Amino acid sequence: MEYCFYLDWSGLEPEVWAAWAQAVLSAIAIVVAARMAINQEKRQQRAKLSAYLAIASDIVDQADSSLKDFRGREGQYSSLPQYQWWERICSVLDAIPLHEIPDYRLYDVIWRAKNISIGARELHAKTQSKELIDAKKIEIMELIRENAGGVYDETVKVVNEVITPSIVQRIRYWWLKRG
Repeated sequence: MEYCFYLDWSGLEPEVWAAWAQAVLSAIAIVVAARMAINQEKRQQRAKLSAYLAIASDIVDQADSSLKDFRGREGQYSSLPQYQWWERICSVLDAIPLHEIPDYRLYDVIWRAKNISIGARELHAKTQSKELIDAKKIEIMELIRENAGGVYDETVKVVNEVITPSIVQRIRYWWLKRG
């Protein structure tokens, strides 16, 4: 029984040494390869999250710009570049594949961002040549800006939690993935 815990390494044949070396180095190679795959997945996830955060930030900036444009053009028509920007952001949000969203909480955030963008685009379309900008439309744009800020705040919260999760969040995430 005592002999099981003790091996006389000096008496091993070269073939046995080679087998042990191969076994140990193979195990190390598997661990390193797994770690590399995990790190690559994390980098890709961070890149996606950074892109969603940039989109949310751009929506807030554009909502600020549109609100300023509306306030400065009260009684006039809105500008074409504002409409074109909202048209582009709607296209960007439409092109996001749902299966590539890194966290389920971003589904609602992206959906809200899309609705905000559609509302701003339609408001700009109305005020481009058909209707003049009035106090009611400025109020609607203020509401769009407020909602855009909420989308940005929620995006920041999700990104921070995904990038640096707590132990409880990691366990919950593992449990959801398992089930």
